Amino acid sequence: MPGGLRLRRCRRGADGAAGAQAARAGRLREVFGCGTACMVQPVERLARASGEAFDAPFHADDPTTLTARLTRALSDIQYGRVAHEWSVPFE
Repeated sequence: MPGGLRLRRCRRGADGAAGAQAARAGRLREVFGCGTACMVQPVERLARASGEAFDAPFHADDPTTLTARLTRALSDIQYGRVAHEWSVPFE
C-alpha cells in the first residue's frame, strides 16, 4: 500500500449510518468509492433517503489525501511505472 498504509477489510451497511455519524461528530475526513480496482472516485456529498445530506471534505488539489495517494498508486501499476503482480508485461 502507498505510504505504508495498512488495509483492513470490513463490511459496512449501505445505509450510510457510519458516515452520517462521523459527519455529525466532525470526524468525516474523506469519502471515496472504487470498483474492481479500476479507479478511485472521490465523493463530495453523502445523501440519505430521508433527505439528510453531509458534505464530505475533499480537496482535489491536495496530493496528500488518501484518494489522491490511492489513485496515484493504482495508476502507477496500470501504466507500468511500478512493477506489481497485477500487471504482467506482454509483447
